[in-house]
Amino acid sequence: MNSNKLLEDIGTKMVTKRASTEKVETKLPFPKKAKANHNSQLFEIGTKIIKHFDLIPYTGHVISYDAKSKFYKIMYGDGDEEEFDTDEVKRYCVASTNKEENNKSSNHSKQRKFGPVSGKITNVAKIDDNIFLRNPCRVPGGKQHPPRKYGNSGSCTPLHTYYYLMQRLSDRNYAMRGLCVDGDGLQYTSFKKPSVINKCIVFLPNTNLNDHHDNPYIMDGCHLDLICPTTGECFLKAKNLLKVVTPNTQCIFINGYQFGGVGGNSKTDVDPNAIVEAINTCKENLLCFSLTESILTNGILIALSKCKKLRGITLSMTQNNFDTPNRANDDGLKLIIRACHDLRWLFVEETSMLFRDNCWKALDNKKACPNLEVLWISSYKNVDDRHHVIHGDRNIVRKVLNERSSTLKHCMINPDEKLKSRFIIGKKTDRLEGDEYMNVIQG
Repeated sequence: MNSNKLLEDIGTKMVTKRASTEKVETKLPFPKKAKANHNSQLFEIGTKIIKHFDLIPYTGHVISYDAKSKFYKIMYGDGDEEEFDTDEVKRYCVASTNKEENNKSSNHSKQRKFGPVSGKITNVAKIDDNIFLRNPCRVPGGKQHPPRKYGNSGSCTPLHTYYYLMQRLSDRNYAMRGLCVDGDGLQYTSFKKPSVINKCIVFLPNTNLNDHHDNPYIMDGCHLDLICPTTGECFLKAKNLLKVVTPNTQCIFINGYQFGGVGGNSKTDVDPNAIVEAINTCKENLLCFSLTESILTNGILIALSKCKKLRGITLSMTQNNFDTPNRANDDGLKLIIRACHDLRWLFVEETSMLFRDNCWKALDNKKACPNLEVLWISSYKNVDDRHHVIHGDRNIVRKVLNERSSTLKHCMINPDEKLKSRFIIGKKTDRLEGDEYMNVIQG
């Protein structure tokens, strides 16, 4: 059900003011509240909230903010007003998620669905402006800022904002977790951004940060709180990363932990060995690992290869273009493919062509990753061909994909600007050698 429609339905079903019950909480004398610790307004005027009084849901919205007292004034649908501090707004504000549409993960008897979802982007995906404000980062060092303080977020449509980009990266992580841990499918949609050649992907997980914000088994470092809105500096520190990872950690999500930060100008030290140590700490229980716009070394890949329970890995736009012996390459990724037999999600989106011949050859062994369901690879032969020729022996690639047709649920190989795979299992032609369709040679 659409979130706005849900609010309207709740509003029409609410008991008339004072008809059968009092709003007990609002009518009791309010004690004088201490000033909030937050230094600026985090929630915008109009932010919607739902609060229950005597088990009856009442809808309201923020109508003003007092910069001196740091309190928000809330007006309910029946005209009553109340003051909230920032933490109370976080608690009661309405999430713009797909909970009703997706029916959440509580009903896994439904059929698993894979692939793109059609329809207007604003009808299929929901932009949750306050998802990071409502669910503060549990990694020490994070700082909360109003979403529209980030980059061009205050001057462009919500779909093109930086905070929505961060939500999309977060949702991709939870889509991986949903498939690998909860047994969900994989659905997504996309939209075209004027300044970007390829379509922007929007993953549609059954559960996301709203559902897992207090999950002690997830180290979620892919969070808006960890990015400076003005410089792009990543606030994630090695010592804080290691504070929150325990032997019981099942998921590690990291974003922006690279030299220069997201903005490229940060002077903050970055230690890839901290990531290795974090992985080693939880290697007996690690199920999902995601690294986005972060430093990647062969040491990190080797550490992951020792995680025998690993089910999902996402490597996206990582920083591994430095010339050192520890530079990440397909030899390290090959070790993961060979050693992690329960791998179900393999997502590699790299400008550094990380997924090469050795990886495809490793997948050519039927004993490697027999449970692999999602294979999403963007790895091109060279920079000039980044939208065309795949990096690897095309006949081996075809053989690998065709032989895994019974287990692969979703296969995306070097997607084009329309988000179409250059190889589709079952078709007699492909575009692995460029935009021209070639006849498939069966292995």
